[in-house]
Amino acid sequence: MPLFAYFFSNQIENQKGINLPLIALSNFIVIWLFSNNQFLLQGSGQNLLPVSLIVFALTILMIKISNWHKASSISQRYLLSFCILIIACVFAITNIFSNFQFVNAGQWLNDNLISDLSTNFYGVALLTVCASLLLWMGLPLPSCLRQTSFSLPAAVNNLGASLDKKTSTIPNPLSLHTLYDSFAVFGGVSMSLALIIVLLIRSKNSQKKLAQISLIPSLLNNNQILNFGLPFFLNPLLLIPAILAPLSGILLSGLALKLNLINPAVYQLPKNTPNIFTAFLSSNGDWRTILLVLLILGISVLIYLPFVNRLLKGAKNENN
Repeated sequence: MPLFAYFFSNQIENQKGINLPLIALSNFIVIWLFSNNQFLLQGSGQNLLPVSLIVFALTILMIKISNWHKASSISQRYLLSFCILIIACVFAITNIFSNFQFVNAGQWLNDNLISDLSTNFYGVALLTVCASLLLWMGLPLPSCLRQTSFSLPAAVNNLGASLDKKTSTIPNPLSLHTLYDSFAVFGGVSMSLALIIVLLIRSKNSQKKLAQISLIPSLLNNNQILNFGLPFFLNPLLLIPAILAPLSGILLSGLALKLNLINPAVYQLPKNTPNIFTAFLSSNGDWRTILLVLLILGISVLIYLPFVNRLLKGAKNENN
């Protein structure tokens, strides 16, 4: 984030025809202090949007101050004084509030909202949409939506029941773990593996190279290379498939579980287990889940296909 702040503010300076490296340097220090002290940006995920807003506002304000004193010989002093003032304020705020117990927004959502929504189909569908929307906006996701969590009450209750009875009698057959973790996040949030497959099939040159580089990290549940390189954030062409692809996994898996066509995922897995294998391993090796995973992945590829074709066509026209 500090490096992003430095290069982004430097780009703003160049666009406005101003060469004041002090602006970029001060942004680096301010963002470093905010993130290093876990103040405001604590529990960082993507955090692209809040960092962009802070850097943009700070850069524009400092450029205006320098323009106001452009004809004066002390303009640099004003700018330097402003930088020192901003850094001192950040330091003071973080030190004053360092003894207070801050409530992490992601943790608050986990404790007060996600726990309640994770025990029924409609709640999980809503969380699936929220996860894709937050990722698309470049905002951090609650931990339970970024990685498989077995600490939620629904998952704990399912695991406890499965130790004494068959998995078909668990209390929460349609929960965040049995639906979202197992069938909606192949390759990462927003079904990134399907997007990579489409890029590998349809794209050429740089986009295909990006998909090749992103493939293995995506199989290990990390889609940040793809999201930053495509780019994914705030791209209107990718919002609809980013929501519909994981929703298709929720719908199909929910129907299969309701009809008892597959065993639900209940068992705890090692951290960072590739989520494409979650349903199979966590259901004690139900081979039918493999067929459902392939079906959902195929449908997700078809959902992404027309949008990616439009994206690639636009990129080609821009290059021409």
